[in-house]
Amino acid sequence: MALEALLDKLSLSCECVDRLYLNAYIPNIQCGGQVVGFLRNRGAVVPSPALLNQMTKQFIQLVDDFVAQQGIC
Repeated sequence: MALEALLDKLSLSCECVDRLYLNAYIPNIQCGGQVVGFLRNRGAVVPSPALLNQMTKQFIQLVDDFVAQQGIC
């Protein structure tokens, strides 16, 4: 089906910017075992969920910094 035919059936909502980031750029981590590979590719010796928390905090800080630099809000 052409994209034009789908446009009236699609919608996009953003509830959380970091969730949109993960879904938009790293769709493969939605599958079992892929999160471990993702963390190992980022240099983790022990793939721990705590690393995801650190990454989320870093991302939020980068977004906050960008907002401040651009004078948004």
